Amino acid sequence: MPVIENTHGWYTDEEIAKCVPSPRMADGLRPNTPGWWDTLCEPGKYTGDGHNGYFAEVAAVMPDAGRWCDVGCGLGEFLGYMARAKPGLEGWGWDVTPVAVEHARKRLNTERLAVGTLPDWIPWCGVRFDVVTVLEVIEHFPLSAARPVIEAAVSIAPLTILTVPNGLDFASGHFVWYDLELFRSMLPPGYSVSGEIVPNQRHWMFTVTK
Repeated sequence: MPVIENTHGWYTDEEIAKCVPSPRMADGLRPNTPGWWDTLCEPGKYTGDGHNGYFAEVAAVMPDAGRWCDVGCGLGEFLGYMARAKPGLEGWGWDVTPVAVEHARKRLNTERLAVGTLPDWIPWCGVRFDVVTVLEVIEHFPLSAARPVIEAAVSIAPLTILTVPNGLDFASGHFVWYDLELFRSMLPPGYSVSGEIVPNQRHWMFTVTK
């Protein structure tokens, strides 16, 4: 897909309600429902390997030591990558899908993983983070629901790194196509944000500091 840096878009809530998803991702279930994610994360259904094209770019802007949380960690592919790339970082993970978290625990042999929604998870976590990553997550929320997720993510660490697809694909559960202009409009006051399209041209990476 050609890169059009100043283009963005989204499905409205009404359009989302009417759309019929493709069966290619998770047996034709409606994207982003619990059953869709559970099916997608079953062993052998999906590996997450398609996301590793931007891992090196994200790792390059992360500190070498400290504590970090991967919000929407899925099957734990980025947690595993970072354990090898920067072992001085203590990795934690969160995901809304129990099937994914169970798989990640086995894959990584760690208990520093939690199931739940991000705003609910923050109060009882009791852990301060130096950096948070939110990789290929916020595009799965309708625009009307994305801002609380973004605000919660950037509230738990001084540095937050997010990636999103450079495009729009309802069949894959992508409801919003972000660029830097749209993403900035979703941030609460007092945050500084930069953005770039990573070399594979398929993803935006946003860096948020406060």
